[in-house]
Amino acid sequence: MVLIIGKLSAQIIYADAGAGYNFRLAAQNLVYYTTPTTKEIKKVNYGNGVDFGGGAGYMFNKYIGAEVDFSYLISNRFSYTNRYADDDSSSQRIDATMFRVIPAVKFSLGNKIKPYSKIGLVLGFGKLIKTDAYTIQPGPGPIDFSRVEKTKVYTGNISLGVMGVLGVDIMFTDNIGVYVEMKAIAQSWAPKKSVYTMIKLDGVDHIQSMNNKETIYVDSIDNTQPYTPGEPFRELKTWYPFSSWGFNAGVHLAFACKSKKTE
Repeated sequence: MVLIIGKLSAQIIYADAGAGYNFRLAAQNLVYYTTPTTKEIKKVNYGNGVDFGGGAGYMFNKYIGAEVDFSYLISNRFSYTNRYADDDSSSQRIDATMFRVIPAVKFSLGNKIKPYSKIGLVLGFGKLIKTDAYTIQPGPGPIDFSRVEKTKVYTGNISLGVMGVLGVDIMFTDNIGVYVEMKAIAQSWAPKKSVYTMIKLDGVDHIQSMNNKETIYVDSIDNTQPYTPGEPFRELKTWYPFSSWGFNAGVHLAFACKSKKTE
């Protein structure tokens, strides 16, 4: 990223584009029934999965620069089934994505092979989709259906986190190269709201007949306050873990934009 000619050192504009894979760094415990008499724990993390994106930066000198990265995470699908009895079960499938904007500082060494480190602030915009399906046992009362399917979409709130990176730029020419890096992100996310997008009873969609499809998530709830019909439901916030570590690789482009004399 730094071209030296005689006593001139070039300041560099650079851009990266690549992809990688993340592994979980922290997790929540989820307890579910594998049989009517047996419970197990699943470790749940939404930061593991495929991550792709790019960014652009500016090297103030040979050793230090600043950049803004953009990435889009597609989390591995998480699913489980509770088995309460031979003919009584419930299942849930969770899909999550996270768009991240990461302003960072970059520290670099070398010429053609340039090891570097980065530290940055993570701004995350998450989306989580939960799809539930369960059976209802026949019994007395007005219930005339036995199978329920629901989809709820969670959005809102900006997630804050931190990122650390160790990597290397390998330049084939002054302008074109590749990068390989190991990245760790510490991050969790609490959605602001959720909205039902599908409710089926025995395969028939009843979403249009719902009076209220929205839930707002808050830090505290006063149970003495009555619910007002037509208003969104209110529930306490839940924090979902998106912390991860992983590897990324891609193309690195660098262009000299200004030169100054060095001693």
